Amino acid sequence: MYAPIYAERVGARLLVLALLLCVLGTTAVGSAQADVNEREQEAAARFERGVELYGEGNLDAALVQFERAYELIPNYRVLYNLAQIQAERHEYVAALSLYQRYLEQGGDQVPAARRDESLAQIESLRERVAELWVESDVEGAKLFVDDELVGELPLAAPISIDAGVRHVRLEKPGFVPVFRKLKVAGGDRPRLRIPLAQLAAGASDGASAADAPSVPDYRPLWISSAATLALAAGAVTMGVLARGANDDLERALDTFPSQPEEVQESRSQLKTYAAAADALGVVSVIALGLSVYFLVAPPRAPLGERKGARASPRLAVRARGLGLVGSF
Repeated sequence: MYAPIYAERVGARLLVLALLLCVLGTTAVGSAQADVNEREQEAAARFERGVELYGEGNLDAALVQFERAYELIPNYRVLYNLAQIQAERHEYVAALSLYQRYLEQGGDQVPAARRDESLAQIESLRERVAELWVESDVEGAKLFVDDELVGELPLAAPISIDAGVRHVRLEKPGFVPVFRKLKVAGGDRPRLRIPLAQLAAGASDGASAADAPSVPDYRPLWISSAATLALAAGAVTMGVLARGANDDLERALDTFPSQPEEVQESRSQLKTYAAAADALGVVSVIALGLSVYFLVAPPRAPLGERKGARASPRLAVRARGLGLVGSF
């Protein structure tokens, strides 16, 4: 007698629950669709902005806009634009990879003409790319090319690099990093074997001494400045003495009868003082030139050697021209 009523109540509750789930599901789908629509609009806007920037010749800005558009909506067509820009930026390895991804992701949807063009670009780019193989006596060392991490030893395959002058670095904690400057042409397959030496006990891990931070060393400036002042003072002193010797010579010549010994002595002193004044003047000018050079372009010293040193004066550009800044 009560079973039908119970069944009706249970059925009503299930119906309400089903309706509630439908409403929630519809709301979630609507929210997800709205999010997709928003991402599509932003991706389309960034793509159009990238086209405008490309037309203006601003390749770097256009590259960023196309990358943002692809991150929002990974459409394979954007890869073609990215490949074109990277090729024009002479980033041949990146362009080669993008063209290959474009053909792989596009598949049969890529028009035949565009596929042929992309394949031709790939063949052309391969002539501008070299394959680098690096090995070492230490496993787990990280390989950097132009400060970009490209792999970890041992390599499973050669590393593609752009033709030109490349800077290779191999490093691992506890070992001295090694740097190499490499000149490669398209199609080259250079092989490098780079052994790593362990750091000495107590040495800090990191870059080599050549790459340690450095600060301007103004000690040569102080030495040359002091020498300039001393030489200039000597030149002035010799000039005063030469002036006195010249006066003595004139008095000796005006005396009648003149004394040959006194005239000769005054003339000899005048020559000596004048020559000394000239020599000291020339050397002081050279020292002054060195002082100016060390002030404008001081040598560099490791940071540890100059730690705690006061800021030295240096030339700086001010609103009204050049000026000295720093403490004396």
